[in-house]
Amino acid sequence: MIRGDHVTFTTVVKVHNWPGRLYFAAIRRIHPLAARTMLRRAHHRRLAFAADPAAVRNPAPGRRAQTPAQ
Repeated sequence: MIRGDHVTFTTVVKVHNWPGRLYFAAIRRIHPLAARTMLRRAHHRRLAFAADPAAVRNPAPGRRAQTPAQ
């Protein structure tokens, strides 16, 4: 859920057997770090795709800057 500049991120885990419990016991410690990293990367990618292309931002010497497509 996104509200303003805050994001709520939820993970639901259903463990079925002892290997699953063992796996989750190991993952539970690093999951918050991994989830934060994924959200941070998604945010940076969204900002990168929203930016003007390089040809618009930094035209080659001797060339006019292109106008971004609307």
